[in-house]
Amino acid sequence: MDSRLEKIVSVLQQQAGASVEEFRGEVRVNVPPDKIVDTLLFLRDEHEFSLLSVLTAIDYWPQDRPRYLVIYGLTSLTQNLLIQVRVGLPADAAKLPRCPGIRPIPGPLPGGNYWNEPTFKYRKVEELSHETG
Repeated sequence: MDSRLEKIVSVLQQQAGASVEEFRGEVRVNVPPDKIVDTLLFLRDEHEFSLLSVLTAIDYWPQDRPRYLVIYGLTSLTQNLLIQVRVGLPADAAKLPRCPGIRPIPGPLPGGNYWNEPTFKYRKVEELSHETG
């Protein structure tokens, strides 16, 4: 793991109770649902991860906890770093706050809605309004 990412991951483990894994050089940080907005804003504001390069979800049906795994792939263009932030959601509470200010990759629709819609619509994960950032 890159030494710059090690420092970031250490802070996320302390502040957000994150668990970390590395797979083929890719850093994956798992955070609780109530810490997702703080985590994304911390990465954006403190470490310049301002590009949302991936937004997807996995449905583990028939498993219930977690039923869904929402994955945010963030890129810091200024530091040439990638990090994956993951959050597991149970079937009965599949809701996440929206975090504006993390810029999605350009898509056919303004504001990156094209990328969010399949993730949330087809996997039954509800995106809540959040006006931070």
